[in-house]
Amino acid sequence: MRPIKLELTNIGPFVGRAVLDFTQLGELFLVCGPTGSGKTTLFDAMAYALYGSMPSTRDNADLISHYSSDSDDVGVAFEFSAGGGIKPQRWRVERKPQRTVAKKRGEGFTERPAEAALYRWSEPEGWQALSDKVNGVGERVAALLGLSADEFSKIVLLPQGQFQRFLEMDSGERARILEKIFPVDMHGAITELARQKSADAKRDAQLLDARAEELSLALGDEPELSAAALEAAAAAALSSERGAREALDAARLA
Repeated sequence: MRPIKLELTNIGPFVGRAVLDFTQLGELFLVCGPTGSGKTTLFDAMAYALYGSMPSTRDNADLISHYSSDSDDVGVAFEFSAGGGIKPQRWRVERKPQRTVAKKRGEGFTERPAEAALYRWSEPEGWQALSDKVNGVGERVAALLGLSADEFSKIVLLPQGQFQRFLEMDSGERARILEKIFPVDMHGAITELARQKSADAKRDAQLLDARAEELSLALGDEPELSAAALEAAAAAALSSERGAREALDAARLA
């Protein structure tokens, strides 16, 4: 997955609409700034857009800017490229968190349900809607990226202070995670082929050993004499077979 654009609307410390265009940052870049400037919010927003949940201990409602009012729009839009083989496809996911807002009429509060939508870019149509179900979008994204929300947080984001958690995993769990990052399918296939070839060679060697043992028992204590006797017996059998065929042919002609 390669991030393309992140759009925040009244999210965290970002009031109004803020856009981060990753295509303007080059191949390698550093996100830095003072405490509270919104560094973690950027990554939380990406994870929330993709999966509907954040990797940190904060609740989704914590994404909503404290500076926004009930009438303000709140949401995240994330564009990225993924899948498609040699030419990855472009995707866009939009989400709005569930909110508790004051009723427009009367007293009290009401709940605005969460919203989500997934789009894929195609030429010349533009953005094509694929799903508008809150859970359905997360499932489609997980299938597209090949990572669950938990795996995404461990592999891609690795929240602050959690790198030690990765180091302390057992070798099996680390291997499963790394296999999702690097294309190891071909190496696995080669390893399996080598294992099969080795098993076939061992089986052939065992068959040859068994055949050698049979010949050794047949030849007895005097292998040269026994070999000559076997050759003579084989010649006699061949001659007998030839004679039988000639007799059969003669009988048919008669």
